[in-house]
Amino acid sequence: MSDAFPHERTLTYADKVAAFRAATGAFARRFGDRFAAGMTDAELEDALRDSLGIFGARGGPGQLHLTWRGAGLKIWASGRVHNYVREAGDRL
Repeated sequence: MSDAFPHERTLTYADKVAAFRAATGAFARRFGDRFAAGMTDAELEDALRDSLGIFGARGGPGQLHLTWRGAGLKIWASGRVHNYVREAGDRL
């Protein structure tokens, strides 16, 4: 693995922001107008759940590894490939 994201390294705030943006990338495209106009907490939760979808993941050599799912609004991020079922990784 590249030194860019060694698995021993603790995630920085910038890593966590990048992970959140990557996992919720569809949010602005789908709900940007409604968000700008104002959403209740419940509407925001539903929009985030919808943006995360059932399940998603991404990552590769030298990249932050991400896994997300809408159920429970969960995002896992780490410097290594992780098994989201067995471990929580570094939660945001």
